[in-house]
Amino acid sequence: MKKAIILLLSLIFLAVGSWFLVVPEQTIADLIEDSLDGGLSLKTEGFRKGLFFSFRADRVSLLKRGDVGRQGSGEPAHPGDSPADAPVAILKDLRGSLNLLSVAKLSPRVDFDCGFEGGALVGTIALVDGTVTVKVDHVGLANIPLLKGRDVIDEGDLSGDLRFDHTRGEVKFWVRDAKLKDLFFNGNYLPLSFFHTVTGALMIDRGTADVRSLNLQGRGISARVKGTLIKSGSKLTMEVMTDSSFQAGPVLQAALGRYMVSPGYYVVPVTSDLTGL
Repeated sequence: MKKAIILLLSLIFLAVGSWFLVVPEQTIADLIEDSLDGGLSLKTEGFRKGLFFSFRADRVSLLKRGDVGRQGSGEPAHPGDSPADAPVAILKDLRGSLNLLSVAKLSPRVDFDCGFEGGALVGTIALVDGTVTVKVDHVGLANIPLLKGRDVIDEGDLSGDLRFDHTRGEVKFWVRDAKLKDLFFNGNYLPLSFFHTVTGALMIDRGTADVRSLNLQGRGISARVKGTLIKSGSKLTMEVMTDSSFQAGPVLQAALGRYMVSPGYYVVPVTSDLTGL
């Protein structure tokens, strides 16, 4: 037994030494950047190795391929970014390591955590099947690059859980202290500015998001959204309900009058092209 333990420890330290001395940092950074396919890519900055298969990076940018960096200007979103790549999210002070216990169980995974727009992000990547799980805590929505310029949200505190593999994903989230903007498009009106809390659950499969539940809450008003989102648009229905304490009743009734089913209850179809929002 003692010899077996010594042999096991020797193998571990040999592997650690190989990682630290033999594998170049740039090679590891390239592997991370090439880990995504499809329309997304990763860019690492300030990457460096540590002992026991650990690593750090000053900044990791999740980029969407084929878009322009700054609102159609053609300029890079950050020095070194390609003008054709637009940032979706920027992770700061990323720290990660290979979970040695998972290796012993023949299901190796990488654990990581980082700062993300004023909050924290913690997750794991399964190296065998590529499954990624992420937990997000108290992230400020206003500064997320994907939402900038969309003219939908001014503020909001986001928390949630995300799990996805190569084609499928599940998202559960909640937003507190939200400051949303009303949406007007193709003759439709969504009264989002009245809501300050949002909770939702979505199932994503090959570019289609099935909205299992999406609930919005405000003072004297609530809404429920159901349907699907696809790349070209949406097939959603928004039910809006108000009670006697709602202060902007006449305003909402004037804007949504044609969608009124009964006093205080409106059903709004949202089936227009949303790609420009």
